[in-house]
Amino acid sequence: EVVGMDLITEPILYARSAYPAIRDQFIVGDLYSLPDILGGQFDGVVANASLVHLLERSDMQDRIMPSIWALLRPSGLAFIRLLDRPDIAERQHFDTTPEFPGSPRWFAYFSEGELCSIASGVGFSILERRTHPHRLPGAYWPCVVLEKPV
Repeated sequence: EVVGMDLITEPILYARSAYPAIRDQFIVGDLYSLPDILGGQFDGVVANASLVHLLERSDMQDRIMPSIWALLRPSGLAFIRLLDRPDIAERQHFDTTPEFPGSPRWFAYFSEGELCSIASGVGFSILERRTHPHRLPGAYWPCVVLEKPV
């Protein structure tokens, strides 16, 4: 069973039309609604660059990572890929996408070490960790595979 979630309606509508048998499992929502929207125990969570737009940088430790922990059953896995800009911790950019033209978007950046420290602090075991270069100079993709211990 799969549940897909996105803040933007269009990807959800596409997924619903592409997979009509499970169309109700694709929902519009944001990461701050995880505990309310996705109640239950999951085998895995994939957050591929979806956790870079936080309201506050501290939310990763205080709200987001604990929510992911709560969603997983014991021995559940999480893959998380964030964005790192070693020269800055957070920054506001003005969006150029059609959905949010000219809207300010907040980016929170985390190094692989910070991500692992936050995940460990919540109780996750770190199974794998890597950082890959981003196409933008000076930016990187820290990636981790986490496990909720039994």
